[in-house]
Amino acid sequence: MNMRELTSWRGLPGNGRRSVFLGVLLACWPFTAGAQLAVELQVPSSKALLYESAIARVTFRNHSGQVVLFDSKAACARVRFDIELGEGKLIKPFSAAPLLAGVELMPGETRTLEFNLPRLYAIQSVGLYKVRAVVEYGGLNYASTPAQLEVARGFEMKRLMAGVPDDPMVSRTYVLEYMQKDPLQENLYLRIEDNAARVVYGMFNLGRIVRVRQPDLQVDESGNVHILFQTPGTAYLHLVFTPYGVPLLTENIPGGKGSPALLRMPNGRIEVTGRAAEPVRKNVAGSGSVMESGPVTKFKKATGGLFGKP
Repeated sequence: MNMRELTSWRGLPGNGRRSVFLGVLLACWPFTAGAQLAVELQVPSSKALLYESAIARVTFRNHSGQVVLFDSKAACARVRFDIELGEGKLIKPFSAAPLLAGVELMPGETRTLEFNLPRLYAIQSVGLYKVRAVVEYGGLNYASTPAQLEVARGFEMKRLMAGVPDDPMVSRTYVLEYMQKDPLQENLYLRIEDNAARVVYGMFNLGRIVRVRQPDLQVDESGNVHILFQTPGTAYLHLVFTPYGVPLLTENIPGGKGSPALLRMPNGRIEVTGRAAEPVRKNVAGSGSVMESGPVTKFKKATGGLFGKP
């Protein structure tokens, strides 16, 4: 039965019970496109590592002829995601707060917004997820066509447990994982977690790796974790993160005849040895990180990203 047939029930005499049923049904019916709003969903990568960022791009098209305000008030529009793992297991959001507040969509306007799904919903198991973006507005639900997201575990290459200097009762586990999302892209990831508190502080895509040699993973005297691995073109990449998942440094080491390695100094500092040429240093783009000359030893306590229980 289609929606036109369902709406025709309202005009039939003696169908009060059907009208009540229809009112309930319409309040939760997902519309792929409608006269008021259209919602489109894109998930750029259909495969993600567990706890990795998975960005959903949602396009809203306002055909209502009036301003649509996204906010928490009853008369305003609200956006949500219906996420299902396998068959029938619905994924709950971390918070009941609206995903958009104070956002206006003008008549005839089209706007695309991005949402990081693992930061908003408890996507904490491997499997195939079906995702749908939904806008609740005017007593109706306007939904996108579903998209699929496969969440998988990578191949573990190294694991290291270390303490946090400012709290002797706390420790961190640093895990390097490898995943090949397509035949031409092999990436290395860093996961930072607190096993005792069951908290993941971040899953970071460190970049493309050449698996000629094992990556290096060490923690310095200030509790910051250092990673060194080979990238395409015989170059190397040296990265530093705090125990709270805050990136401190990205160091590109040009390729050559050298064999870079992480070396622990007597004072606990970590240095890169075996360089073939002077490195070019730069900030982590868009991370707000701090670039420091020489070995990174200053402890920086910050909260970083939290992904919930592992």
